[in-house]
Amino acid sequence: MPTIEQTEKTLGRRLRTGLFTLLAIISCPCHIPILLVVLSGTSLGLLLAAHTVLAVTLLSAIFIASLVVLFRMLRTRSQAP
Repeated sequence: MPTIEQTEKTLGRRLRTGLFTLLAIISCPCHIPILLVVLSGTSLGLLLAAHTVLAVTLLSAIFIASLVVLFRMLRTRSQAP
């Protein structure tokens, strides 16, 4: 039977995995047109429209970094006893 500490560790890992998954989905560069439509009329939408190349570059870097962290977390989870 798992202890409370083990349950909290497992819950924390699942939460972090879910957050990195959400970050990877949101920051995927292919979603920029969707973000432009959803954020149209806002300051963030105007910023994205004015600096699309910079947004694609930054979101691509965030996307790749979040995928690397996510896959490392999943690999260590599968190797854990």
